[in-house]
Amino acid sequence: MVDWVKKQIIPRADLIAWHHHVPGESANNIAYDYSGADRYIFCTAGAGAPVIQANLLNGQSGWYFDGTKDPLARSVSVTPKHIFILAAANEATFATYRGLLSGVTTGDILVGDSGTNKFYNLYGGSSMVYKKSGVQHDLNAMLAPMSGNFELIEVSWVDGFPSNGIQVGQQKGDTSRKFKGWWIDQQLYSTVQGELPVERIYRYYAMRYQVWQKSTSGLYVFPFAANRTRSEERDREHYLSEPYDGDPKALVRGGFEGRYSLPFMLREQEEFIAAKAFFDQHYPLGKFVFRDYRYYPYKEITGRFASPFREQGSDVTYRFNYSFDIAETT
Repeated sequence: MVDWVKKQIIPRADLIAWHHHVPGESANNIAYDYSGADRYIFCTAGAGAPVIQANLLNGQSGWYFDGTKDPLARSVSVTPKHIFILAAANEATFATYRGLLSGVTTGDILVGDSGTNKFYNLYGGSSMVYKKSGVQHDLNAMLAPMSGNFELIEVSWVDGFPSNGIQVGQQKGDTSRKFKGWWIDQQLYSTVQGELPVERIYRYYAMRYQVWQKSTSGLYVFPFAANRTRSEERDREHYLSEPYDGDPKALVRGGFEGRYSLPFMLREQEEFIAAKAFFDQHYPLGKFVFRDYRYYPYKEITGRFASPFREQGSDVTYRFNYSFDIAETT
């Protein structure tokens, strides 16, 4: 079993709570805190506790709230300013108001808006930012992950969300507003995280759960930055499938903006597996975005895989070198 805490993938500075399921440690009625702050959340054991469900995403487990279960909560004074939550509602629209994350009696953060597929904004600060799978939405249209479709919810506000506790599965003290759906993982930070820490967080969710970020164009973003100098070739597109014998450029598919070789050296097995899954999802013709973090602000290259996935690895060290080529498209 992979120890995701020891891997140190996510940034730890200003992390005030990190809840997720760990087999053999978590229970139906308790989610431990792996931030080091010991802000675990819990409820009374028994029929009222949410249910643990296995193999929700990439073999990972989480909790299911059926709309009647008690929340997992802890009375502790916190003011999170950047929050990441992996969850999915088990409805096409919220049948009633449903609290996903709040304080115990003070501090609403994410509450499903009755009759819609949105969370509603209880704070209204103009500097508040709401994103779903990396795409920002207006504060009057904070689309929620519905119908069992897991997505990463990201909400940040420089003023913070002052709360007298951490509560998952119910709105504050209102027992009629219980969540219906799945909750897997969440991270709460006391500061708004910068671009590179956020990139690391999305990398973690890609590696552990194979949940991909999206660009504003709606295309999925390849979540890993190449750590070796990439080569660039401006040519005509070929090698989208095996060339004819004796003719390495037999299958020409037209012009393209650029061709990039993307090498990744000594990466962890989990990253390799996630990259391979992303490749399989988009190869050979599905478009995606490769986000180049060497630029600030980062540059997004829309492309498709133009050559097969190549790798060298070790089953002893669980580290891999891998690379592939992409053709930049318009």
